Amino acid sequence: MNKQDGIIEIIGDVCSVVGEKAMARGIIGVIDGVNFDFGSTAYINRQLIELSQNPETNLKKFPLFGLHGSFFEDRTDAETMTKASVSMTIAVLTESKYTNKQRLEKSFIQQLRPLYNLFFECLRKERRIEKPYNEHFPHSYMEDYRLGSSGAMDSEGKTLIDLIDAINIYNLSLTVKKVNC
Repeated sequence: MNKQDGIIEIIGDVCSVVGEKAMARGIIGVIDGVNFDFGSTAYINRQLIELSQNPETNLKKFPLFGLHGSFFEDRTDAETMTKASVSMTIAVLTESKYTNKQRLEKSFIQQLRPLYNLFFECLRKERRIEKPYNEHFPHSYMEDYRLGSSGAMDSEGKTLIDLIDAINIYNLSLTVKKVNC
C-alpha cells in the first residue's frame, strides 16, 4: 500500500474488502470477490467484452463496481492530499424476462442494496479517507432499472454487452488525508 494512494487506488482497495465481506455474508456467491474498474462507461464496457471472451473470466465480471472517470481533484488544501466528488456504479447481471418486481427482489433487495451498504460500511473504516460529520458521505443515489432492458448504451453509443441492474452513486464527496512522514 503506497502512503500517498489516490482516490482510484483507495476505492479499489475498499472494493476488495467489500468483495471479501460480501462473500463471507453470503451476499454474493463463492467467486473472486467483486470486479472493480474505472474509466468511461465505454472503457468499462470494452473490459467486460474482453472478460467475456474466456469462460473463466466471464464469471468474474459481476458484481461490478465501476468508478466513473475522469474527475477533478481539489489539491488546494495543504492539510489534505486531495478532495473530489466522484460517481460510480454498482452493477449485477439481470435477466430480460424478469419483471421490475422480480428485478427489485433479485437484484436490488438481495444484492445491490446490501453491496451498497457494505461499500459505505467499508469506506467509513478506510483510514486514508477523512470521515465527514456523522460519518455520512454526502452523495446522490439512483436505482437504475433501464440497463436491464435491451438496447442500453455506453458513452460511445455502443450497446452494453450484458443486461444489468445497477445502483448509481453521484457526487460522492471524498477527502484523502495527507500522510505525514
